[in-house]
Amino acid sequence: MSIVSIPFLLIAVVTTLLLRSERWQANRARILTLASVAFVAGATASVGDALCLAAMTATGWIAIRLVTVRKNTPLLASAIVLVIAAFLASRQILPGVDVPPWLAVGPTIGLSYVMFRILHLIVDAHGGELPDRLRPRDYVCYLFCYLTFLAGPLQRFPEFTASLDAPSPEVPRIELRDGLPTIALGYLKFTAIAGLFFTVFLQAQTPASWCPGPVAVAASVLGFALYLYASFSGYTDVVRGIGRLARLDLPANFDRPFLASDFLDFWSRWHISLSDWFKLYVFNPLVKALIAVNVRPALVPYIGVLGFFVTFLLMGLWHGVSERFALYGLVLGGGVSANKLYQVLALRRLGRRPYNALVARPLYAAVARGLAVAYFALALGFLWAIAPSSLEDMAHWAGAAVIVFVVVTILCALAAKFPASPPALPRDLVSAGAIAIVLAYLLTTQGVAPPLVYTFF
Repeated sequence: MSIVSIPFLLIAVVTTLLLRSERWQANRARILTLASVAFVAGATASVGDALCLAAMTATGWIAIRLVTVRKNTPLLASAIVLVIAAFLASRQILPGVDVPPWLAVGPTIGLSYVMFRILHLIVDAHGGELPDRLRPRDYVCYLFCYLTFLAGPLQRFPEFTASLDAPSPEVPRIELRDGLPTIALGYLKFTAIAGLFFTVFLQAQTPASWCPGPVAVAASVLGFALYLYASFSGYTDVVRGIGRLARLDLPANFDRPFLASDFLDFWSRWHISLSDWFKLYVFNPLVKALIAVNVRPALVPYIGVLGFFVTFLLMGLWHGVSERFALYGLVLGGGVSANKLYQVLALRRLGRRPYNALVARPLYAAVARGLAVAYFALALGFLWAIAPSSLEDMAHWAGAAVIVFVVVTILCALAAKFPASPPALPRDLVSAGAIAIVLAYLLTTQGVAPPLVYTFF
């Protein structure tokens, strides 16, 4: 079920009106739970997918109850392994089983985000950070909230229930002023802008004979990266705007990632909720454990380098357990750990003040930003590209890497010339213009928007 579909829009409108109604404030959790279950039922492709979601949900509930009652590390580890095993079985094993079509297991949309929420609940339950009596209704509502089920953003349980149970009193006019433009601009990015770059990406896959190979690959790389950003950030804006109207506070997921100062900074701006999740539940415990067994303080900065590599390798494997995604994780881990290692060595050699002066230079900043963005755009190639089969294909990719870096660096240098906060246009005018473009786009495409890639991860 897409966010441009009539069922989604109906669920969003009805649920928002009920959640805003003073008459139904005591039943906000029940209303959102029913709406979310209805949405998930409509978005699930087969009975097999529904059974996988149900099995994951039941497994998570049992694990949470066990670690709540018995707080010991072996049980915690077993619970985590059990949930991950259930996820891998649903994603890697069951889709290959020969069963009737109605029972076939497909990508099971939303399953990975459900797994992340369950793992968070297990760890926090073990740490005593959850209510002693977690209600099944709140558990289901948190896992399947229709606004975040498809592709996040990820949110910790206490923050989710806080805005659901006790929404902040807002002036309706302020909610409309903030929520509606966010929704309109989100739909603009999700449809027309993402559609434009998706078309560029598709067209570059079958270039004309006059188009040089490196240029075609570079167009594919840039087209896919911009399409993914517009689609994913547009989706996030839509659900956050709807959440704003319904007095549900959802976290931001993007903060102008293409203006990042380096690759580390990029990952504090791209898919922020996922990065924060991995930082909290993978990077921090891993680095803490490694420091605990390390007896040489001089090695502590390099432990951080190793921690980044392992964390981003696992983040790549989250997209799928295969050679393609393992390579994607290796490239991400290599880029982030190399960035961190460079910072450690540069600070040690230059000192804090000279290093800060160096990174503040306009040329250095533009090149560093260009490297970060170009590296990420090229790394995304592991999500769609066919492995080079000849030296000529490898030469095309090498040439494309140079083109992407040059183009991105020039754009980054030009972006630095513009003010960080351009003059604001009237919100009503912006919203009306965005809605008009979205409607025109949907009319020309018969209501079909580009696919939201992250729903399958």
